[in-house]
Amino acid sequence: MSKPMISQPPEMYDNNIVGPEEVAYMEELGLFIPTDNRTRMISPSTITFSDPTSDSSSSSSLSWRSFTPQNLIDGAGLFSSADIHETRDFVEIPVFLQSKETIEAIGFNKEKAHAIWALWEKLPDDERIPSTFIRFVLDVITEETFGQKALIAGDNWGPYMDTLGISSSLKEAILLPEYEDIRFTASCQFWILDSVEWAYHALASLRRRFEDTRRHFESLGLKGGEKMQLPRTKSISKGPSLLSPRSRKQKSSVHGGSQARDSYPGADAASSQFRFDGGSDSPGEQHEIKKEESTESTLDQISTKLYRATTLDRALKFYNEHTGVVEELEFGSSPGDLGGRTELTYWTPQREVADKYAGWLKRKLKLAIVIITEVEISEKLVKSLEPVYLWATTNESMNPKFQEFTWLCRNGKDHHRIPPHLRYLLDCNLLIANILTHPDATYIKMDKWEGINRSHLLKFEVDGQVNLGIQWVFRSTKARAAFTEHCHKKVKQYDLNMLTIATVLAMTDQVGNPYSQFGSA
Repeated sequence: MSKPMISQPPEMYDNNIVGPEEVAYMEELGLFIPTDNRTRMISPSTITFSDPTSDSSSSSSLSWRSFTPQNLIDGAGLFSSADIHETRDFVEIPVFLQSKETIEAIGFNKEKAHAIWALWEKLPDDERIPSTFIRFVLDVITEETFGQKALIAGDNWGPYMDTLGISSSLKEAILLPEYEDIRFTASCQFWILDSVEWAYHALASLRRRFEDTRRHFESLGLKGGEKMQLPRTKSISKGPSLLSPRSRKQKSSVHGGSQARDSYPGADAASSQFRFDGGSDSPGEQHEIKKEESTESTLDQISTKLYRATTLDRALKFYNEHTGVVEELEFGSSPGDLGGRTELTYWTPQREVADKYAGWLKRKLKLAIVIITEVEISEKLVKSLEPVYLWATTNESMNPKFQEFTWLCRNGKDHHRIPPHLRYLLDCNLLIANILTHPDATYIKMDKWEGINRSHLLKFEVDGQVNLGIQWVFRSTKARAAFTEHCHKKVKQYDLNMLTIATVLAMTDQVGNPYSQFGSA
């Protein structure tokens, strides 16, 4: 019996999310459900990173994908976000990448998707360039949200997203209460645009994932109509408690990590060799660099691991494993606590902070491969950059320089509007500070910087101990160049998989009878 064909003009061939060979092959295996519509039902096993035919949970089971970075490591057992998943037999994806169905899939309800698609179709043919499609969608939302506010904790984000036509699925993910602290580090508009953009890139990456899956299955001899029993994958298990963010080589945490408590002691001898703003000795006033005698070998043995949660698509732009080249600003974002409208890349030495961001990413981007990028920075490099520490608190009170500088940055002040006594924070190489929560509007509505208090600081709990979040930014061109050179071929990527994974997958013969199963969640 012939299968229905999807009607499309010839010029739309390259617009297919799945190639014709993969469609025919996966349908024979029962992993795609044939369709004559503009959406397709697929088994999540066809796009997952782990090998659905392998009983190994080691990182070696990831190497079968041709586009998988060879430095990718299985994050299960290291990061709790690797255990966050939803099991599905099949999920729905669009047939065409530039389509009304894609607009709906990346975060909009049917009515809004139809309206945006109608605007796209009204463009002249020479302006409907595929590479500009997602930018067009984002611009529509940016224009509609101009002047609208749903920015601070007191505002109701739900109705705001309803007004914009955001899908119930994305809205629910953004509003998950367990991620409220990180949600309020930016505006509702920011998280919508960020989620929509990277959901689109995840869809765009599916084609090569399907191609790899077909080649892998064919290499195992899997053919439609031929019975084969495949091993089950191991169930995703809960990992142990998160490890300390310090390297095994690291003798002491001189830059924060999990030791950043709600009241940070500024008299730490190790950190006193650098500029330090905020501490029990002289909060906000100690700028001199105290020279400590340290041997080169000692500095090489001490290191700090930095983490950042992201999607695979962004990670591949950040790090080219073949050349070893790192593009630090590929992770750049603005606005931020320490840069205002200047685009900077924010890292954290706290594994738990990155882990929480990763968990929220998975909730928002159901088909994106979420990973955590890790780089290890030697104390020798840190010392050469003469870092400035800008802690939020002293043992007894808030640090006024932290309050004023972050308040100005969150208000979008540029370099020329930063007062002279704070400009050294703009000109430094490496700035290490605590993290603000609450979106920009909170600080815009705040008449004076003195209004920033402990309730505005990002906190997380480990073993009953409350910690303040910590961020690093390599501000100067010199610092970014040193970072790039130092991290050459030294980047690790931890695979946390997708939110949506397969349950038990039924293989079918040519007449549609199920005969074998593989994979379990």
